[in-house]
Amino acid sequence: MFFLLLFSVNCINDHYDVSPEKHYIYKITKVYKGTTSNAEPELTESNDQVSSVFSTRDINRAEFNQLLSTFDGKLRNLSTSFDNKLKDLTTKMDNNFNNLSNELNLLFELVQPTIGRAIDPWDITARSQGSSHTSLSKQVISKFYNIDEHLCMIGGPCNDVVNAHIWPKHTHGENLLSMFNLSNDGLNDPRNYLRLAKSLELAFDNKTLTIIIENGQLLLYVLDDMLKKQRVSHTRYTFKDCHLWPLKFGNSNRPFFRILAAHCRNSFIDAFPLQKINYETYKWGYHSSIVMLNVSPDGAKAKIFD
Repeated sequence: MFFLLLFSVNCINDHYDVSPEKHYIYKITKVYKGTTSNAEPELTESNDQVSSVFSTRDINRAEFNQLLSTFDGKLRNLSTSFDNKLKDLTTKMDNNFNNLSNELNLLFELVQPTIGRAIDPWDITARSQGSSHTSLSKQVISKFYNIDEHLCMIGGPCNDVVNAHIWPKHTHGENLLSMFNLSNDGLNDPRNYLRLAKSLELAFDNKTLTIIIENGQLLLYVLDDMLKKQRVSHTRYTFKDCHLWPLKFGNSNRPFFRILAAHCRNSFIDAFPLQKINYETYKWGYHSSIVMLNVSPDGAKAKIFD
């Protein structure tokens, strides 16, 4: 077989005036070195009557190595460009997938309740049951937050400020352990209280307003436009005036963020199907509840998003 191949090559070289090697070297030179004044050597038959082949110069080893180096550089640049574009495409696909996943989770919450959504102690049926559970005094709560007894955390001085439970007292502390890793005694922990005007407390229980967090600050958020037209009891302010007002504290003590996060999340979920808010507001409020949960030192123990 080897002798047959060798014989074929020799026959080709004898048959043509220009060897195949010179022909292909010219092709490489033309592509990677630009145009040349030399004519392309063609594979012409060796015959006295056939026109003579135009002369062409051979490239030396240094020039050939330079051509290879240039070719290699172009391949590397092409490979790098391809890798970068592939990386960008992969990143965009990952971002799109994550965004779609988040959208599906938000929509899923509206149709299939999680533990924190299914156990909602702020619904009207549960509140109507009432409770004889002993509450802490206003003096204890005011001292805990270092505020005046007649000061509403939202509107300031007010004649009907009450101790507003965050997790409702009618529950007797039920589900605090399963949802927030808190014992039943957490119901009467000062951190489960806010000092609010009576009408603000009622709206909080009805989830027509809630507490959000922005830049580490707790703010009142009114979800019902009809409620915004009403006046907060024993004040000169309307609910619209109080919308996005910060809660006032006299020290660094704060309420249970993880329970406020549950109230915030459930309030926005309830408001969207009732067309009190649009979908973008729903997503924004839902995100705020997650931020609030993450801010909580014990937020990881909460099960409200499981």
